[in-house]
Amino acid sequence: MKGDIPARQAAERRSYTGPPRRLEREGLFMLEQQGDSRFVSQPLPSALIRLYGGQVMAQALMAAQRTVEDGKRPANCHAMFQTPGDIAVPISFDIERDSDGRSFSARRIVARQGDAIILAMNAMFHIEEPDAPSHGAAMPRVPEPETLTPMEEVLHASTELAKRHEPFWLRDHIFDWRPVQTFRVNTRPPEAGEQQFWVRLKESWQGLAIDHFSLTAYLTDLHLLHVGLAPLGIGFASDHLQTASLDHSVWFHRAASLDDWMLYSLTSPSAAHSVALGTGNLFTRDGQIVASTAQSGLIRLHDKARTGKL
Repeated sequence: MKGDIPARQAAERRSYTGPPRRLEREGLFMLEQQGDSRFVSQPLPSALIRLYGGQVMAQALMAAQRTVEDGKRPANCHAMFQTPGDIAVPISFDIERDSDGRSFSARRIVARQGDAIILAMNAMFHIEEPDAPSHGAAMPRVPEPETLTPMEEVLHASTELAKRHEPFWLRDHIFDWRPVQTFRVNTRPPEAGEQQFWVRLKESWQGLAIDHFSLTAYLTDLHLLHVGLAPLGIGFASDHLQTASLDHSVWFHRAASLDDWMLYSLTSPSAAHSVALGTGNLFTRDGQIVASTAQSGLIRLHDKARTGKL
């Protein structure tokens, strides 16, 4: 167990792969508008083997947000990942304005690198209706985040992380993740398909409050696939495992700030035919549900070990 301040100081002393996180924070939502319906993101400094899908989804949602009138916030987004993205190539986001009503707006977004489509996404935006009746699922009872070991400490101490996983997992993440259960890297027994993580930004966000919806899309793409490996007794870093997110959906129930601790509670109801399904709920520290997620992903085991690719 680690206290909050010592853990943060230890993180600053850690040797990371790739560039410092501030470069990703600064460039994540720097989208150049080209005409009414196209936005372009220049490559972010990165040592990854391929683009992180959560980055592309967050940028796509932000691009769509910038075509919607003030007063409407994201209500949901549903993305399909088409082709692995190249970290060294700009991404263009083309927006189709499907509808603009008094309460809702609908957008379709296609993200491309050159002629290749890497993501196709639908997004809905909605005015706030704070006086409407509401309810929400109860947050699981778990230990407080300050009592838990940061994910980065577990990963940097691990002897099971293959070289092909180091660029992503040993990088300087912009979020501080605290796993509630034992964080399995490779060797693991079959366990229940349930896991929780506390998560928050390492530094307070200096942008707009509405940016936190896109940041939520970014963070919720992580771990959602891996919870489906637990009942199979497979670690995400297995040399024989091929993984890829196939899609990702987020429903935004309420506005919230990721400057504060959130609990991301994950379950996997099924895995079959090399595809796992993960679902999740994101809660504020005081127990209010702010988002729900779902994702299917490839989990294919190969006879031969994989090197240099995911």
